[in-house]
Amino acid sequence: MKKLKHQFLAFVIIFLFSISWGTVPAYAAAAGSQSDSPGTKGAKPLSFISYTLEDGSKIDAAEGITLQPRFKFEFDKNVVNMLVWENNSGCFNLSLDNISVPIVVSKIDDTVDTDSKQLIFMHPKNTLLPGKTYCIKISPKLLAKNLSSTLGGTTNGQGITLTFKTKGQAAPENTNTGAAAKNTPASTANNTSNSSSAWKMTLNNWVELVSGIVILCWIITEFLAKRRIKKERNNKPLV
Repeated sequence: MKKLKHQFLAFVIIFLFSISWGTVPAYAAAAGSQSDSPGTKGAKPLSFISYTLEDGSKIDAAEGITLQPRFKFEFDKNVVNMLVWENNSGCFNLSLDNISVPIVVSKIDDTVDTDSKQLIFMHPKNTLLPGKTYCIKISPKLLAKNLSSTLGGTTNGQGITLTFKTKGQAAPENTNTGAAAKNTPASTANNTSNSSSAWKMTLNNWVELVSGIVILCWIITEFLAKRRIKKERNNKPLV
């Protein structure tokens, strides 16, 4: 009986040890799969790394950048794959004073050059204005090839906002005073023209009035003269 109890106790101990040793590797494996990043592999948040000018010029140069810049944006994942490019090509915006500026967004296909799969290029369609501060916005909806990682995941849902200044001196803006001064000669000319037209109209009216009076007097004079002649004929004694 005692031997049976010892055998049962030994079986229980061996069973508990087998469970504990089987659990430790499983836990270690689970911890290892999550130790280097949150989430599972392939679903890490998409991160923005940097943006530069293709020609190597500094974007933050004190004198500003060229009026025909070509920007290069770098991310930490493939953002040019055909699965996401239609979405990503519309995630860039360039503006001046909150007014959108036409741009061209391009890439190097990841099937052609895998080293460029994390790069997106952008340039304005037209030459920019000198001495102006422009704004670039990258949407938080920018998507990685894995179709689950977006830029919003690392930007608190805000995306990326960048600014830069162009070279040169900004053209002076027209002020109300300047506009008034500019319009003064034209206004004076218009007033002079209007006064001249009014004077001519008044003169013509007077001429017509005087002409009418003269004609009326002539008609009355003719009428009186004919009447006097007729009266004289009637009063002439018969011979």
